[in-house]
Amino acid sequence: MEFRSDDNLNYSGFSVEYSFIDIAPPPTIPPTIVTRSPREVLKDEVSLAKKRLVDWFMGLRRKGTQTRKWGHQLPRIAIALYLADQENLQSGNRTMYEMNYELTILLLSKLQGGGHLKRRDLSLYIPALMVACVDPRNFHGRDLVAELRSDIESNNGTGSPFELLVLCNAGDAMSDRDVQRMATIFDSQHRPFWTDNQALATLALACASAQPGVTVDERTLLDMAQELKKRQFRNGTVDNIKTTALVIQALAATGSLEREFDFWAAIRALLAAQRGDGSVGSFLDSYYVLPVLSRSTLLNVTANHCKRPETSESEALNELQDSRGSRVSVTCSVVIGTDVDLKRTWTLKVLANSSLYSIMEMVQKLDSRQKVEYNVIDGKPFVSSVMGIQDDAETGFYWFTFLRKHNAEDSILVEDSPVDVKIEANQELILWYKSGQWNKP
Repeated sequence: MEFRSDDNLNYSGFSVEYSFIDIAPPPTIPPTIVTRSPREVLKDEVSLAKKRLVDWFMGLRRKGTQTRKWGHQLPRIAIALYLADQENLQSGNRTMYEMNYELTILLLSKLQGGGHLKRRDLSLYIPALMVACVDPRNFHGRDLVAELRSDIESNNGTGSPFELLVLCNAGDAMSDRDVQRMATIFDSQHRPFWTDNQALATLALACASAQPGVTVDERTLLDMAQELKKRQFRNGTVDNIKTTALVIQALAATGSLEREFDFWAAIRALLAAQRGDGSVGSFLDSYYVLPVLSRSTLLNVTANHCKRPETSESEALNELQDSRGSRVSVTCSVVIGTDVDLKRTWTLKVLANSSLYSIMEMVQKLDSRQKVEYNVIDGKPFVSSVMGIQDDAETGFYWFTFLRKHNAEDSILVEDSPVDVKIEANQELILWYKSGQWNKP
């Protein structure tokens, strides 16, 4: 190839030589494969099953009704949700307020006319009251724990294992006689429900062993656990779903859950029983299974999560008694429902010319459950919520304030702020949660 004078190129041809060289490819790095053990996968399945079961329990709440939102199974629903997660019944949330209120209504209806509660009711309601932050030792002046203990002792000391567990969880002192009862119950229940009672007896004895001054032979608990382990079938169950869950709780309480017992096979059996709606078999099955999926047991029922009132009832009473000045006798009532589903009344001697607001605040101090909340309009408070029950525009239920003279049939609707209205001697202040018909009670 050469250049010409006219700047053009004269191609005379060219040749290209090349050869192939073998070059080794860069080393390949195999992809990282993250493997998870079957147990890790199963733990995730347990977490998902727990969430679905909690949602199922929450779904039992009835909508569109002001009372009885949770139905007759409320005591067990409250316990199950608490054992699943204390946050479900944390002081201040809606669920806790509703359950606190409804448990109170249900129990008061059973106690109408000074009635006596059956042991079955006492053993169901005492733990439910505890998790809903209602003191069972001072339920409207009644010590329900002492009543249950008295009933057991008056029946020759014969109590079911669950009743003894309830007493223990409520802080009732366990005696050597109680310990012997639990051991006797474990050895004597030769019936189809034998294993259920044995598991509950084991839980009760484990609770008693944690109390100061109570002597429980550790070998007795381990022997009980060993006997329960013998009941497990090859598919992981113990008799049925409910009993399997109870036995798991009992073994967990003794600290011997995964020794000579196929815990994960039992868990797989519980998971396999979960239905499409999230429940596990029957209601009772679900009630016992949820604590297991939450790594909890009936032994964990307490009231430790409840906030204590800043002012005790005795302190509030002393404050009332120490007030100086002339006094008048008045009453204050809280009424729920247009047809008076519940009415609670306090009789007070207060300083003359006390405002309705000051009386509401005094009742709240005497009974911390009567928490009153207000909306502030033009700088003045108006009642909007009592006991956590709020004005509800959708259902048309609101809080109304009335004044009624002693023995009078007619009441006066108070439309001014309670700070501006003074109560007179022998008048009744009524806080009424009812349909907004603006009619007199």
